[in-house]
Amino acid sequence: MRVYALTAGDRFTISENGIDKITSGEGTSATTTALAKGQLVLVDGYDLVAAAAGTNVSSKAFVGEIIEVINRTNGKFYKVLVRKNG
Repeated sequence: MRVYALTAGDRFTISENGIDKITSGEGTSATTTALAKGQLVLVDGYDLVAAAAGTNVSSKAFVGEIIEVINRTNGKFYKVLVRKNG
């Protein structure tokens, strides 16, 4: 799948490893925020990253929203709804 082929309203599923989570702090005291339903994801360069609360998404080319969290025995997956692309 290529991001440029997606349009608003499309849905796709991605594994937990495919989205960079929000990390606060550094070194051994770093904490990672878990992804949740309703959270926005953005494209940063070649990476899909979770958007922190209050992030201005109007200037971003790609915006998606996590609409479902899928727990499987072999990992966690997220269904993403494309809100904006381009």
